[in-house]
Amino acid sequence: MSTSGSYRFTGTGTETSNRIVIDNVTSGEVKIYLNNVNINTNAGPALKITSTVTAQVCIYLEGQNILKTTQDSSAALQKDNNSGLTITSTNTVTGSLAAQASYGAGIGSGQHIGYTSISGYTVSNITISNCSIEASSAYGAGIGSGHHMGGNSASISGNTVSNITISNCSIKASSNYGAGIGSGYCVGGAYVSISGNIVSYITISNCSI
Repeated sequence: MSTSGSYRFTGTGTETSNRIVIDNVTSGEVKIYLNNVNINTNAGPALKITSTVTAQVCIYLEGQNILKTTQDSSAALQKDNNSGLTITSTNTVTGSLAAQASYGAGIGSGQHIGYTSISGYTVSNITISNCSIEASSAYGAGIGSGHHMGGNSASISGNTVSNITISNCSIKASSNYGAGIGSGYCVGGAYVSISGNIVSYITISNCSI
């Protein structure tokens, strides 16, 4: 979808591989309503907000929703822009979301691979409230950045996770090798340099974790 407005996706819990992509929206607000949606894909993020989106995106959860990707480079719910993302329930129904990835984050950025440098990537401006979230990854963060893999002499620096606010939620955020909330796993070759990466302004209140 490439225009602002409201979009409703209603499922029955039956699995589908059809992805949701928000692209090139530069004004207004995009409202996404997920009602018992179950997306499992190997073609990219199950839901993707591209870097060309400068509008606010709000995702409203109704019922039980699942976003899962098995593509290594992707997050399940992937946010590539700097504008705000809000995940919440509607006023009448408390909804839930399970977001699962392998090397990307459950919610946040995908995997970044660089043979000489991985620098300047940002995951920011995410607000989650009044819902139930289970976000998981093997090497990325549950909520935050994906896996960073550098070459033998690569520099991994200047990457940021910031301004994530979670309130009035039930949250289960987990990763086998990364953080539950924050940064994914960083690894490289024998002479890799890892420095100056920042996780800041993570606020959690009135939540069950």
